[in-house]
Amino acid sequence: MTRGLAIVLSVVASALATAAYAEDESESYVLIEDSQGNPLYAADSDGNELTFIYDEAGEPVAVVDQDDAITDLTNPGWTGAEE
Repeated sequence: MTRGLAIVLSVVASALATAAYAEDESESYVLIEDSQGNPLYAADSDGNELTFIYDEAGEPVAVVDQDDAITDLTNPGWTGAEE
């Protein structure tokens, strides 16, 4: 299994973020977190992708998947698709 860690500069968030990845014979993934350890982006070798969205206070408000389906974390049970 290959594992790695990278430090990247997020221009959008103006903060440092870490990117971790792992790979073996059957799967691989990448996880990018902000400087507080909050996930920003996750993807796996099956094509699943998640982008995490936070408000100005740093609270999670939504998750967007690879099909642009949105899960609103402020309104449990609601999901929608980006227009």
